[in-house]
Amino acid sequence: MKQWAETGRLLDEQREELAHLDDEQGLAASDALIASALAVPLPRARQSWSGFVEQQEAFHRRRP
Repeated sequence: MKQWAETGRLLDEQREELAHLDDEQGLAASDALIASALAVPLPRARQSWSGFVEQQEAFHRRRP
């Protein structure tokens, strides 16, 4: 979650600049923003567990 919060902050800073880019420049800029999110280190617990399996189990239990 911390990664996306940081990415959101960076995107807000660059929103107006991004609006004036052509498609190729926009794709390059979005790649750079995603890379900046990936540069934020994951907490140690997230390196071995994402919670995905538990989330899927919870979704499955809610099905009628």
